Amino acid sequence: LELHPATGRLWSALVALHHSSEGGAASAMDAFKKAAQEVAKSGEVWCEGARVFMNPLGEFFSLSRANKCLEFAVHLTPQYGDSFLELLRLRFLLELRKSVQADPLLQGFFSEGGKLDKETISVVTVAMQRICRRAARAIRSRRISLTVKSGHDCDDQAAFGQSKDAPRLALDQLEVLCSYADPNYGFLWFWCRQSSLSSPREVLHRMAEELRSDLLKGKSLRIYVWALVSQSVGLGTAAAASLWQHATWHEEDDKYEEDEEDDDEDDEEEEEAEIEEMYATPVEANFSLGSMKLSGCFLNNLALLRSVERRRLIFGSDILCT
Repeated sequence: LELHPATGRLWSALVALHHSSEGGAASAMDAFKKAAQEVAKSGEVWCEGARVFMNPLGEFFSLSRANKCLEFAVHLTPQYGDSFLELLRLRFLLELRKSVQADPLLQGFFSEGGKLDKETISVVTVAMQRICRRAARAIRSRRISLTVKSGHDCDDQAAFGQSKDAPRLALDQLEVLCSYADPNYGFLWFWCRQSSLSSPREVLHRMAEELRSDLLKGKSLRIYVWALVSQSVGLGTAAAASLWQHATWHEEDDKYEEDEEDDDEDDEEEEEAEIEEMYATPVEANFSLGSMKLSGCFLNNLALLRSVERRRLIFGSDILCT
């Protein structure tokens, strides 16, 4: 960066490395602010900023800010595939936020001022379990109803002000937009691309399976629900931590189940010890690369990847692999 300070891919790599380090989202945010000042027209940098804002364990969790970052990313660098894959994740999270805001138990909690005590914790926990169970059922059956058409639907008021000049994306046309842009690189894009002949639609479908695995096998669904509930209720850091500590979860709420429709690679059995290591207790760094499986392997042991997956990373020839 000292030699090439105007290279966006170097800045995005720096943000990602900070995000996956012990500093987590806070360290990544400092790097992102510097990068945005140096290379404001880099879509790669804005995509990394979106990942920071979509980290449910980070202090900057905000879907509206993530949406704004991804709008800039797609507008400025449409050939960068990771932005479209993160938009797919954002679309599901927006739908999940809509379910949280529509829950009758939580609506009653909002009307009472959102004071957290022992009685209300049990009520909020029941609502969280119900939302998690309903979402997990839809994810397992692959029948997720995505009704949020724009990232500005159900907007909170923290999204970089109210700029009318910002480019807006129709999330319900994501597959069309991605096919039209025809992205050709990106760390997560190479991870989800099965071969150089894979179409954008096939890569998006593969990302949907990665997201399904993250939410159920990686146990991130309950973390997202907790983060969205805490944000919607307006809980502070201490109150949100207390809610997580007292919340009770049932394994069947978000149990991951393989089925016969998965491809041959997904059907291969993994040893229980490897699964536990790959999907260990999530930390901030697990949400830094767009895939919990990929992030977990970088944090723990790359040997946990199958030979096909390792080959895809090596010959993907992206900057973080070199």
